[in-house]
Amino acid sequence: MRLKLVHTVIVESDEPIHAWHGEARMTPCYLPNQSLLHPVVSITPSAWRHEYFDYWGTAVVMFNVPETHLRMRVTAATELDYSAPAAPNGRGVGWEALKDPSVDERFCDHLRLPEGLEVPDQWRSWRAEAASPAEFVQELGHRGLIDADDGGVVPATMTALHWAGIPSRYVAGYSIPTELVRGVKRPAQVYNWLQYWDGRWVAWDPRLGCAPDSRHVAVGYGATREDVPVLFGVHDSSGEVQMTSEVTVERLN
Repeated sequence: MRLKLVHTVIVESDEPIHAWHGEARMTPCYLPNQSLLHPVVSITPSAWRHEYFDYWGTAVVMFNVPETHLRMRVTAATELDYSAPAAPNGRGVGWEALKDPSVDERFCDHLRLPEGLEVPDQWRSWRAEAASPAEFVQELGHRGLIDADDGGVVPATMTALHWAGIPSRYVAGYSIPTELVRGVKRPAQVYNWLQYWDGRWVAWDPRLGCAPDSRHVAVGYGATREDVPVLFGVHDSSGEVQMTSEVTVERLN
């Protein structure tokens, strides 16, 4: 299925912005189920730009807008051949393999815990009952063991996994409708899920309680959500700066 995904971010201020230096992570990444054909990122006013892949492998457009402005527009328009991601093959490595010291050394960035973490008793009891890391991951949400009031289901789930010794990483992307009609634009949204390590990276959407499917288009990865901001920057302005975002998807064939 060929799609056109367009993500537009508008930055506005009530006072002139004299300069803006920023980074955009808005283009889907290359995966076996995501073949990019025409990824284009446009910036208005015109900007100096440099494209690279960051430490985590996410495509980044770094740019500088020297012109004084009140409004800036960043648009990522991508045509891609897309299919639902394949389900993981094989069995996981199990709890014993995750206890190996080499796991801590290899995945130290993916096992971080917040300072002063208070571990709920439910996590301890469920960790003792779970027969495998995969079972622990999948049942966290089903058993109501995640309190997402402090910043979202995905970061909260990752904290629980790290406490249990399961490496995980944050996945940023888009959620698109399942029913797409050729030539009709539909609204989509910025979205996120996670991957956990069980002998290989296994994707999981704790919000939906399932593996990613035809609704998920990946953009990039990071140890935390701060590693994959949609649009990040520093600017010279005394006014209040606001951002608005719109994502659309259209089936082309």
